[in-house]
Amino acid sequence: MKSENSPSSYNASTPIQIAIVAEGPTEQQFILNHLTPYLHDMSDGRINVQPITVKTGRPANGKICSGGGSWYSKSGQGYDQLIRGLLSQPQLSLVSTMIDYYGFPQDFIKRAGLKNPELREIESQMRNLHKKEAQSGKWLPFVVKHEFETLVIAAALHGPSNVFSNSDVREMHRWAKKARGVEEINNSPHTAPSKRIIKLKAGSTVKYRKIEDSAEIFERARLEDVMSECPHFKTWVQSLLSTAD
Repeated sequence: MKSENSPSSYNASTPIQIAIVAEGPTEQQFILNHLTPYLHDMSDGRINVQPITVKTGRPANGKICSGGGSWYSKSGQGYDQLIRGLLSQPQLSLVSTMIDYYGFPQDFIKRAGLKNPELREIESQMRNLHKKEAQSGKWLPFVVKHEFETLVIAAALHGPSNVFSNSDVREMHRWAKKARGVEEINNSPHTAPSKRIIKLKAGSTVKYRKIEDSAEIFERARLEDVMSECPHFKTWVQSLLSTAD
């Protein structure tokens, strides 16, 4: 049985096109190289995913900058404008997001009248914002709890890599045990997963590189293992997959 907020199902022979608005190039890489193949395989090739990042500007060299940015942009390049445009495209079966809870655009939070909101409050406001223009089941907002490095830690617990030593992984296990779950590793933005990883690697001759190192870590772990550590992420992936039911 699908929940009220689950995507609607489609004809079994119809290809399913999903657009996911990614916060930045790291999330875009993860969606393209790991989430998309998983959904494609688990749906017998029916689900195709297109990760998209917000275009945040064009500096003097002419190269377009993407990732992050504000929700509402006067130039029409913010998340809001991008999502509205995607929801209007009839070929898309579903539009979703992959944005960190930490650092979530403050202009969205202020306009929604929220104060120190919980993650689910933000997702609820996102859902309501585009409720009128989205066809039933076409809009599935997702906010990462608490940030992308949560998933990196989950993957590191299940796959040895050249990025983290055995002692690093043991420390991550201690974080997860103390917090009672990888997604609960939190405390504050100052001790968020990314800050912990940076501190963990501070004494190493090789510093943590978000894009390159996360790619290797996810290559060494199964997505199912990451899902087993991260219930909120698992629910999102299952909801994406349910479009093929």
